[in-house]
Amino acid sequence: MLSMEYLLVGGLVGFLSGLLGVGGGGMLVPLLASLFHNQGLNSQDSLPLALGTSLACMIFSSLASLRAHAHRKSVEWNVVFGMAPGILIGALVSSRIVVHIPSTYLAGFFALFMAVAAAQMFLNWRPKASPTPSSSGIYSWSAWPSGRSRLLPQWAGEF
Repeated sequence: MLSMEYLLVGGLVGFLSGLLGVGGGGMLVPLLASLFHNQGLNSQDSLPLALGTSLACMIFSSLASLRAHAHRKSVEWNVVFGMAPGILIGALVSSRIVVHIPSTYLAGFFALFMAVAAAQMFLNWRPKASPTPSSSGIYSWSAWPSGRSRLLPQWAGEF
């Protein structure tokens, strides 16, 4: 019966993500945490497990969505490659830090983040648009860690 619960949750999150165009993690993490808690895991273990499992699940939905968007030529590859170094380094660093943060704080941060995202949607709160798209900000932020390139071998050795 448990595998049926996972199948239903996965189907629901995948459907809503595709329908609404939102990341599934915001829906999947609380649902997985609840399922894990119902299986008898304590809350200290269920949230980190839900976060990690959600990230692993997103690989499949991201690849499927990427394929569809790339087929429609609706991917700005320059932006993707410009952001990739920053995303990779940020993910590596945060994955090392998260194991030292109590689950209560993670849950609070996650709830706050989701509340801000919901407020943005409901209030139509958007940054001021520029007259022409610019990737200079993206490139400068993603390139920031590379200016510290002598540290990267040390960081990479820790991962």
